[in-house]
Order: sequence, then C-alpha cells, then structure tokens
Amino acid sequence: GIYWTLFDYVKSKGEDPESISRFFGILFERYAQMVFERIRGASASCRSINTVHLPQKYKGRQGTQEESTDIILEYPEVLIFIEIVSSRLKLKDTVISGDIDSFWDDLDKMVIDKAKQLERKIQDYKNDLFEVGGRKYSQSKIKGFYAIIIGLEGFPYWTAVREELDVKLATDDLLQPKNGIKGWDFIDVEELEYLEPILEEQSMLNLLEKKLSDPFLKSMAIKNFLHRENLLNADNKFLATTRDRIFKQAQKDLF
Repeated sequence: GIYWTLFDYVKSKGEDPESISRFFGILFERYAQMVFERIRGASASCRSINTVHLPQKYKGRQGTQEESTDIILEYPEVLIFIEIVSSRLKLKDTVISGDIDSFWDDLDKMVIDKAKQLERKIQDYKNDLFEVGGRKYSQSKIKGFYAIIIGLEGFPYWTAVREELDVKLATDDLLQPKNGIKGWDFIDVEELEYLEPILEEQSMLNLLEKKLSDPFLKSMAIKNFLHRENLLNADNKFLATTRDRIFKQAQKDLF
C-alpha cells in the first residue's frame, strides 16, 4: 500500500525510512484515540465505556519525565490500558519469504516490546505515580487491569502463535495475573473498525472478560470471536459516511 511506496521512496533517496514509520505511527495513534472517543460519545446512554483517557505526563520512578499509555479506558473497578503499535510484519523478509525467525522477530517488536511498556505503565499507576480520572490507585476502587495492543496491521493469530507469545510473556513476567492483569489481547485496525459500531451497544469490558477468560476463545483473533458471537452484522456508520463523502468529492473532481 501507500506506506510501503513511501517507505521505499524515502529509502531510495538515502534518507531514514523510519521517518515514514514515525509519521504513520503518530497518525495511527491519533486515529485509534478518535475511534474510542467516537464510541464514548455515541454510547453515553448505555455507558459502554465510562471514560476515555489520553496520555498524560508524569514523573517516573527515577525522576524522569514519563507518559502514560496511549489510551486508558476507565470502568468502575477495571482499567483497560491500550498501547498503539505501527510496526508490522516485514514485507520481504517475513511476508514474501516466510522466514520463521523473521516472523518472531517482528512479533517481538509488535507484541513483546509493547507488553513491556504496558507492564511498566500499569505498575507505575499501581505505585501511585500518576492519576486516572483524578484518583491515584490507592484512592481508587480498581481491582484489575486488561492490557490491549492495537496494531496498524495484524498477523496470523491462532492457537500456536498465541501460546508461544504467552510463554514469552510468562518468561519475562509480563502481563501476568499475579501482577493484577486479567488478560491481554492484540487487535488490528480493521478489527478496531469492526468493533466501533458493536461497542456503541456492547461493553468492551464484557467482551474482553468473555473472550480472555476462556482458553479456547482467547487464542482466536477478535474478528473471529465477534463472528462466533454473531456480532459482525453491525455497520460502521462513521466509515460509511466518510467513504460516501470521499466518493462524491472524487466524482466531482475527476469526472
């Protein structure tokens, strides 16, 4: 797509292609935040999401300037910490060649590195280093956390991959139940857009609790889970309206 076209062009000019990655990362992070803000605005009556919190600055354990996770969804007794990742499977080394080592190297960047950030931020909150909703952890009624990674692109998400990722996380003591984390999951941008109309009526927290508490369900992609629950018939009205507006503008400009 356009990402790889720009990536290859910048690289061919001898410039740092990571500048394109950073640019897309900033755009994607803001897009994901806007999705949850739209959901929150559309679901005020059913309280699907109590509050959406965007990143805030705070002083870390070593006195350094830190920033909370990209998104925090607040419920009465649970917080969902969300990190956005724009890294993806490498086109040549992984997708085209099918190299397994390259595949796991990509997943280290897409999942394990983000899990480290999520773990650190959750523990910082539990150590009262920053507030959520005007309250520190010791002042809150929070009893647990979910950790979600939202990716610009997905990867083959099935039992063997999920189990291997769980082993890697357990080995590094990341996102474990003993640390107060009820579960973790990976959602790509397409699945996020499937979720948007669903979350106007359904609770994100309830969906995560059902999916991640079941060993079978947690090993399937969120899209397959939604299909299994007969929830994929909802239309994303925002995307449909935006698409129609772009189509009409293109007709006016080009024809």
